[in-house]
Amino acid sequence: MTYACTYCSREKSDAPGDIPAKERYSSKRIKEVLDICARRNLPLLFLSGKYGLIKAEKEISFYNQRLVDELVPQITELAIKQAKELEISELIFFTKSSNDKLRPYYEVMEAVSKQLGINLIIESLNSQIQPFQLGK
Repeated sequence: MTYACTYCSREKSDAPGDIPAKERYSSKRIKEVLDICARRNLPLLFLSGKYGLIKAEKEISFYNQRLVDELVPQITELAIKQAKELEISELIFFTKSSNDKLRPYYEVMEAVSKQLGINLIIESLNSQIQPFQLGK
């Protein structure tokens, strides 16, 4: 199955308790990806530094955990398990920046796609910014 995916957001709703990830993450980029998914009729996943690869509807609590290099092996292992359960055949990964802080997210996506033979497509939301080249 084909899924859209993007990385989580530093900007989050501080609503108490668990709310859907698509409501917890509140950045402009998230809203843009949600709109694209609605137009293309694509289910959306988030790559979270805490929860791994989660559906947009999954209810999550507030947290503050960016994916950093030290967490890449752990989140990769979790995301591989989650991708298998979701039976992903293709991932369209939306990004808006090539900021070096995003490199761990790209590394996880590359590892998951290679391990499971998933077709990984990276789409830039800003045509002037090129995402990292995978495999470097």
